[in-house]
Amino acid sequence: MKRNTLENKDIELYTRVKAGFILQGSSLGRWCLNNGVSRQNAAQALKGIWNGPKSTALKELIVAASGIDGEENGEA
Repeated sequence: MKRNTLENKDIELYTRVKAGFILQGSSLGRWCLNNGVSRQNAAQALKGIWNGPKSTALKELIVAASGIDGEENGEA
């Protein structure tokens, strides 16, 4: 069944990652530009819209770069 709505935990992770970059004086968009990643792809990975192995790796990379604690957000 196709999922049409995002879960709160997916939106919360996206919001916390954006906040983590802002606390560093940067932004998710700036990180994406500096790392050759489409901002839209990053958002879809963080929101759980894409869940494949490449998307999971991208999500882990972004979470680590944002400086937030991923375990609090269901990340391992």
